[in-house]
Parts: sequence; C-alpha cells; structure tokens
Amino acid sequence: MDILEQTKSSTKRAAPRRESLRALQKKETLQLLTRAASHLFLKKGYANTTIEEIASRAGASRATFYLHFARKWQVLRQIAEDMHLPESLEFYRRLDQMGVPTREELRAWLLDAIGYFERHKKFLDVYREAKSIEPEIGRHNIEFLRRCVDQMPQYLARWGTEREAYAKLRLNMLTIQLHDATMLATGDDPEVNRELVADALLEYWTVGLQAPAVPASTACSAEA
Repeated sequence: MDILEQTKSSTKRAAPRRESLRALQKKETLQLLTRAASHLFLKKGYANTTIEEIASRAGASRATFYLHFARKWQVLRQIAEDMHLPESLEFYRRLDQMGVPTREELRAWLLDAIGYFERHKKFLDVYREAKSIEPEIGRHNIEFLRRCVDQMPQYLARWGTEREAYAKLRLNMLTIQLHDATMLATGDDPEVNRELVADALLEYWTVGLQAPAVPASTACSAEA
C-alpha cells in the first residue's frame, strides 16, 4: 500500500460517523412533538391537552406520537429535560463554585433562582398540575433533585462520606423549600414580594449549607 492509499485509509477510519437519515428524521419529529406539546400545555394546561392535539399540531399522527412516547407525561418530562434542566443544573454548579458563600452572595443567588421561577412560571404551573395527576412525574421530580445535588461536590465533601446521605437529604429539603417559596413570590399577595421571600430563604439556606460537627440526630442520641 503506497503513502496515498495509507492516507486515504487513515482518513476513512478517523472520519466521524454521520447520523443516518432515519435518525435525523426521528430527532426532528421528536423536536416537533415537544414544541407542539409545550405550546399546548402553556395554552390549555396539562389535563386539557390531548395526545391527538399534540400530534396534530406537530403534523404527525397519534401512532407517530407513540413511537416516541408511551404516555403523555413523558413528553412533559422531555420538555423539562431539554428546556429547563440545563439551566437549573447550572444554578447549582454556580452555587457550589462559591464554596461557602457570604450572605450577600447567597442572597444574590436566591434572587436569581426566584427570577428563574418568575420567567418559567407558566411551565412550572403546568408541571405542578401534571404532578398532581401523574404519579410518575413525582418520581421524575426525585430524579431532578438528585441531579441538582450531584452538581455540588464541594458541598458534599464538607460533610464527608459517612454523612453524605444526610447532606443530600438536607439539600433536597432546601431545594423543595425554594420551589414552594417561589410560589409565594410569584403569587397575588401584595404583601409578599421577591425581596421578602429572598430574605426569608436566606436565613434557612445560610444555616442549611453549613455542615455541623455531627448530624442533629447523632447529637441527640449522644445526649440521651
């Protein structure tokens, strides 16, 4: 084999494998379905949107929908994964990079998080509606919390491996509290605003992110 043939052979082996036309069509159809579902969920709500309507808006058939999703809740999960999860994970990565944040840094982070919920309020309302109907969405929410915690290795390291499960639970509870508190910040109560909610959350998060010498349950057991 001469040098030219060797070069061609090496280039052929090194060339990245291109996606097949079928795979590209499948990806495009998936995007059409998720965009259609997102539009309808925001316009009509989760319960009032049917699979037939999603497929029709996407220019597809009901059978095509079922090639990609077995249930309606799965398309909502896909929307959350594609459009909302990356930004959420970035929030927690940024928090972890602060190490032990100052109160000013933590309050700024909380205000940013409240801003995220304000921007995506309609979708989050749809998600909460679906969670009240579909038990699988609740399980997806647990997975979401786990992935947020995974973005905070420095926080977990401060607790040590023996208390890692406790540390994860603690952060999960703080995150759930943040989600619920933003409902107040984005609600209709004129006496409650984002600044007030951020101040209240700051007290809990300041303590919550600090690793105590021993878990509270251990300390109570020792005193007994």
